[in-house]
Amino acid sequence: MATAAPESAAERPMIQIVNLHKMFGEHKVLTGINLTIPEGKTCVILGGSGSGKTVLMKHMIGLLKPDEGQVIVDGEDLVPLGDARLEQIRRKFGMVFQAAALFDSMTVYENVAFPLREHRKELSEEQIRALVRSKLELMSLPPSVEAKFPADLSGGMRKRVGLARAVVMEPKIVLYDEPTTGLDPITTDSVDEMILAAQARLKVTSVVISHDIASAFNVGDYIAFLSKGLIIEFGPPEQLRSSEHPIVKNFLQTWFGKN
Repeated sequence: MATAAPESAAERPMIQIVNLHKMFGEHKVLTGINLTIPEGKTCVILGGSGSGKTVLMKHMIGLLKPDEGQVIVDGEDLVPLGDARLEQIRRKFGMVFQAAALFDSMTVYENVAFPLREHRKELSEEQIRALVRSKLELMSLPPSVEAKFPADLSGGMRKRVGLARAVVMEPKIVLYDEPTTGLDPITTDSVDEMILAAQARLKVTSVVISHDIASAFNVGDYIAFLSKGLIIEFGPPEQLRSSEHPIVKNFLQTWFGKN
């Protein structure tokens, strides 16, 4: 089993998964996950369909409780926490969903402002406007986009609006759920650039759930390869490229045609 830990002991862990197990009925989904994601880095959780990626992500934000193990976020174990404290911890996260998950009936401005209006009641409309505009600008979106509806945007622009909404609350961690699924190569490159820019400018810790190894190699400081509920390889992208694990090698051959 791969020991998933950062290269440098000096790197402060933002997320630590310790011996995580989860079953649904008789089906074992996670079977002893160990993973450490350093602060300010991007870790891609890579694996095929059914490998347990989404279940692992749900544990990271406390939506699921493990049968065994710890989920430590910013120094605090989520497992024993009650709903009220979990809700506070979740505000450290921003989420970018596969289809951007924007509200179709709201303009871009209203979509990005929504989390502020829900959770930051003390802010004036002027303060909300300033925050929304700063995050749209950060995502290289012009002011003219504010009045548009999601249906008026390209796939890449919708992703950028989704990320602007995810970071408007200034989270410490951003989770990306299959951000490049179903996108053409040009839009995929644009989304990869968006992830890299957000990590560099905001200094957030990023976790990308993906089965797209080309994108994983583009954006990941670390890649954790998940198969049948276990992390079987962990390290920088080049370490995966030279992996001798048969499952990892086969996955790489599928994408890159390597021997």
